[in-house]
Amino acid sequence: MEEIYEAARQAAPSGTDETLLKRLCEIAAAQWEARLKDGVTAEDCRTVFVCAAAWMAVVGIYAQKSVTGWNIESFTVGDVSVKTTGLENTSQMSAPQKLEWQARMLMRPFCRPEGFAFVGVRG
Repeated sequence: MEEIYEAARQAAPSGTDETLLKRLCEIAAAQWEARLKDGVTAEDCRTVFVCAAAWMAVVGIYAQKSVTGWNIESFTVGDVSVKTTGLENTSQMSAPQKLEWQARMLMRPFCRPEGFAFVGVRG
């Protein structure tokens, strides 16, 4: 865990609350571990795992500091609706979004697929 924290500390903005950053590192590591494919451990992909967990912790710091970093395109109050830009177009991403996207791409080979999947559908 210390290795993840040290990597996150180097990437985090100056003045970051160390206690919060350590907690976010623990959470990020636990989230990535939960997503690993069966038979894959954090140790199997240690370098990538440390980097991805550190980056996700830093994303948490930015999210805590500012909602504007998430590229909100529109916001409606009546019947509440918030529209943000998608993660497909990296040119429109904020720095925290790019960091999150990069972490996901790093871990992609080691994690179970996310999002939509056909399960038990016969062709």
